[in-house]
Amino acid sequence: MREVVEEISQVRREAGSRHVEAGGAAASLLRRTYDAAVAGAREAATSPQRFGPPELGMHLAGFGFGSGSGS
Repeated sequence: MREVVEEISQVRREAGSRHVEAGGAAASLLRRTYDAAVAGAREAATSPQRFGPPELGMHLAGFGFGSGSGS
């Protein structure tokens, strides 16, 4: 359990609001740094398999890959 708490504490969080087509929306920004090569970081951020299967709601069509509703 301690490892999970340590991982979560490494994430920097910001909350705010922004305007989207439908009107106002709540927004949250999560940031985390890793000691990794650029190629490895890009693969982790752009590979649909790293986000999880679409049946779990991980729709990535809005990001240029995969299929789904984007929500």
